[in-house]
Amino acid sequence: MVSIVSKDLMMLQHIILLLQQHDCAISLRKLSQKLPLPVHEIKQNIKVWQSFGVNLFEKEDMVFLLSPVYLIDSEALARKIATPLDYFDSLPSTNDFLLGRLAELESGQLCIAEHQQSGRGRRGKRWFSPYGAHLYQSMYWRSQHDVQYNSAVGLVIGIATAQALHQLGVSGVKVKWPNDIYRDGYKLAGILVESQQAHDGTCHLVIGLGLNISMPNIRCNIDQPFRDLTDVVQGQHTKTDIAYAMWKAMMAALTDFEKYGLAPLCAQWNKYDLFYGQKIQLTEGCQTLVGYHRGIDNQGRLQFEYEDKLKTYDSARVSVRLLSQ
Repeated sequence: MVSIVSKDLMMLQHIILLLQQHDCAISLRKLSQKLPLPVHEIKQNIKVWQSFGVNLFEKEDMVFLLSPVYLIDSEALARKIATPLDYFDSLPSTNDFLLGRLAELESGQLCIAEHQQSGRGRRGKRWFSPYGAHLYQSMYWRSQHDVQYNSAVGLVIGIATAQALHQLGVSGVKVKWPNDIYRDGYKLAGILVESQQAHDGTCHLVIGLGLNISMPNIRCNIDQPFRDLTDVVQGQHTKTDIAYAMWKAMMAALTDFEKYGLAPLCAQWNKYDLFYGQKIQLTEGCQTLVGYHRGIDNQGRLQFEYEDKLKTYDSARVSVRLLSQ
């Protein structure tokens, strides 16, 4: 297992643990004694630690932590999973870390970071990745099939994620075609699958999952409403439990997909589909159409009923949104 912690993050970890042991508030004097670090250096470094997305601030000689921070127990997780684990406090991107090492990876290998400097979602959108707040993980899979066969992997992982969350007792979980997980109608997670064709005809897959665990109460540029799993991590499951459940579900789903394809999973997708059977607006380039969402076909394409005809659309070309009834 690779585990890398920067000097700044080592200090931040120590401060977080101290604050959480003292009801999230501690005097500068006591904090200085505990670290040990001079008071003036603590004040100087507050902005550095805030830059990682931690809701930490100093006022009237006190230091406060206003949002909880949940960290992975990397040693416990490494004992549970059957493949290598690379764990970091901060990375530019967990997907990029694996993509740069394809030749040395084994199927199921996992990379997790507590913070991403350049996390991204579909179509290059930035994925807000504050330190210790959410689950940022990527898994490698070497498929015996080509890239075209694997074009539906994002949907396979979507179903697996929804089912795993349901088994953890998370209510209100749905999937939104092609790569998002919703809870109670608001975004909970995103999936990013990146693939490369190998010379022998097989396919390298890197599957990124960004799952909201506990959004900190700080200013952030998120352009849509969201949900998280604060109630879950404050209840019976830890962030480590959730990471293990995601890995286990992905491994099982990808193994079945290799053997049987997407067809057996279509009914499961439709069961969890956020928009199934509802009136939607579909946008393809400059064209916008209004019709009905009719689920997915055996290749993972959206089935869209428009003017009494059923058309199929590839996820790379279109976006959809629900229309008010």
